[in-house]
Formats: sequence, C-alpha cells, structure tokens
Amino acid sequence: MSMRIQYFFTSDLEEVPEKVKLQLEYFLNKISIDSELQNSIKNLEKTPLNYSTFFSEVDNIRTHISKLDLLLKEAKEILVVCQKAELGEYSQGEPEKQRELKKETLQEQPPAKSELTELKSAMSQVNQMTSALKQFKRNSNV
Repeated sequence: MSMRIQYFFTSDLEEVPEKVKLQLEYFLNKISIDSELQNSIKNLEKTPLNYSTFFSEVDNIRTHISKLDLLLKEAKEILVVCQKAELGEYSQGEPEKQRELKKETLQEQPPAKSELTELKSAMSQVNQMTSALKQFKRNSNV
C-alpha cells in the first residue's frame, strides 16, 4: 500500500484553478473507476463466481473512490479560499473588537489559521502538486 502525504507550495492566485485542474486530470488519466466497476460487474456473470477476485476488485474501487473523494475535498477547499481572496473577504489585520470577541468565544479552542495563512497553504499545495506532476511527466517520457 502506498503512503499518502500532504505537501504545500506557493502560487499566484490566478494560476490556482489551472493547477487544481491539472491535479484532477492527473487522477482521471491514471485511474478509471468507471471501467473498474464495469469489469467487476462483468465478473459477476462468470460461473463459477470467483468471490475473492470480486472482493479484491471492490476493495480496489473503494480505495480509488476514497482517494478521489479526498482530492475533490481538497480541490474545493483550495478554490473556496481563492474565491474568498478574489472577493476580498479576508484581510491581513482584523479590527481589535472582532479579535476580542473571537477570543471570548473560542477561549478553550486552539487558535485557527488565518484565512491568509490558509490561502498560502492552499497555494503551496497546488504548486507542489504541479511540480510533482511535471517531474512525473518528465520521468515517464524518458
């Protein structure tokens, strides 16, 4: 089983949607959940049914769906932050009154990352994914 890691990189705001698109296309080109499911369905028609093969195929499909779900979740989170940045819904500094109100309501919770930090983190992730994809493409073309 392969290890999954999370990594970060920085990118210009206007480049983020394209980099998210590249990551989704990479998954789409690498894994075909649809064809895997069709193959599993065909295998159900075979007599005698090989249960262990079917179970293995189902587990594999579920693993891919889980990876896709995580990728889509991350893509959405990244683009939500970008949307907020484009709409100007965050600023580097907050008025003192709002900070004090937040401190009172969140006293026992650890401090949350600022939206700017989240945006930088999201940008960093997209840049690292793009770099990894470019490296993968170069290595696979050799």
